[in-house]
Amino acid sequence: MRLYVQDRQGPRRPIAIDQAPLGQGGEGRIHAVRGDRTRVIKLYADPRPERRAKVEAMLACPLATPAGSAGSAGFAWPQGIVTDSLGAFRGFTMRRIDTAQYFALETLLIPAARAKAGLPGDGPTSYRFRVKVARNIAAVIAQAHRAGQAVVDIKPMNIFIHRVSAQVVIVDCDGCRINGPGGVFPAAVATEEYLAPEFHGKVHLADRRQDLFALAMVVFRLLNNDLYPMNGIPTDADAPASHAERIRANLLTVNPAAPIRQHAKSIQDMLPAELMQMFRNAFSHVQPLRPSAQHWADHLAKFEQSLTRCKRVRGHVALPAGCPWCIMADPAAASVIGTQGSARPRRRANWAAATARLLGIPVAILLCLGLAVALYAAPLAARDRSSWHGTAPAENRVEGGGDSGGVRRTPRLVSGHEH
Repeated sequence: MRLYVQDRQGPRRPIAIDQAPLGQGGEGRIHAVRGDRTRVIKLYADPRPERRAKVEAMLACPLATPAGSAGSAGFAWPQGIVTDSLGAFRGFTMRRIDTAQYFALETLLIPAARAKAGLPGDGPTSYRFRVKVARNIAAVIAQAHRAGQAVVDIKPMNIFIHRVSAQVVIVDCDGCRINGPGGVFPAAVATEEYLAPEFHGKVHLADRRQDLFALAMVVFRLLNNDLYPMNGIPTDADAPASHAERIRANLLTVNPAAPIRQHAKSIQDMLPAELMQMFRNAFSHVQPLRPSAQHWADHLAKFEQSLTRCKRVRGHVALPAGCPWCIMADPAAASVIGTQGSARPRRRANWAAATARLLGIPVAILLCLGLAVALYAAPLAARDRSSWHGTAPAENRVEGGGDSGGVRRTPRLVSGHEH
């Protein structure tokens, strides 16, 4: 099949593609353009007329990279209409993503995939990079909103990140909600883990409100060790299990009223209070509370500037509240990981715990020796007292006596020593 391309500026001209697709899915296939490493072609499996109308609307209002932007590379937006020799619509051309320089955000959020791809390591060594990625994603979404568009299907698989600069490119843009000259073209699909509760079962109505919910979900995962706010331990036996059901029930770890405990890997309580309030507002069922994408970009820029080097471990990144990586690595601090504040009080508590562990053995020996002396001396003293006052021996009185505290302490010391 011979193909032709026509962009906004030039005439219709032939274009050749590699026969083997670079990728394919339910909507169609992606092919490389022969002799052009900067573009690819998406050929629809079902090139119906409404698809062409939507692509033409996108060509009429392109989303370009903002002039002078340092962190946002924008969108893999349609560049030209692709037709066959009869002029029938087949698909469109768009920017090609160099996978040697860019990776899908999903790769960064899955430990095994992250290691295989040679990306920055787990947790502390990649945290500053993650915050920068989150800021750049928010900036790109804000760009779309200023142009009157909505991305809708925001998810890690549709977001590509530059390995060095952390620049962001959104792909699968023909799935966006487009507000063009020919009217509004709704989104057809969204991913349930990132879908706002009011649009469950109503994806065709999803707009910028959905973007603000999904953006917060992506940012939360980047800032909180890959975890969703749904990744917790419900304290209610009847709590829903699926992510979609938990979103609808607002069963999220950022919701103080929700019966759900945080995951052991969570560092959300180490995040600044203002940032946590933004998450609560973003996941709220009250849509007007959701922070704008630009608000996220601005606040994440401030958060990035607040990060410092950990004073204890080289390579760790400390948050304003302390270094969460040090706290999680120290078992003695595990009980206080969920408290907001500086890590310094935790270190004092850790020294106290360490001292108690070091002194534990000699103290236990002394206690046992003291107990043995007491047990040996008690019958003698009792016999002496009984001979003086005519009373029963002391060991018989303790068994049925009122000093229950002594009865509880003694068996615990003796049995602990035997084990």
